[in-house]
Amino acid sequence: MYQSRPSGKRQSDGQPRPNRSLRRRVEAVEHNQRLLRNTLSGLARERGVSVGCECSRCNRAYLLVTKHVMYCPSCGYDRGL
Repeated sequence: MYQSRPSGKRQSDGQPRPNRSLRRRVEAVEHNQRLLRNTLSGLARERGVSVGCECSRCNRAYLLVTKHVMYCPSCGYDRGL
């Protein structure tokens, strides 16, 4: 009886080539994101600011928090503490 073979060629690690490529790209993006997050945290610390949660108004940036104010650099929302 005829048995069909799987359509995708498998690599030695058992994953199709497109998945390996996508995984490498995702890992590179995650690495760059960690670098940017660490850099932003260092800059904020030097300026006496901390990085807070995501802005609930625009969802496009994290809030910057000082001793007296929370501020969104994207939409300009600010709130006193």
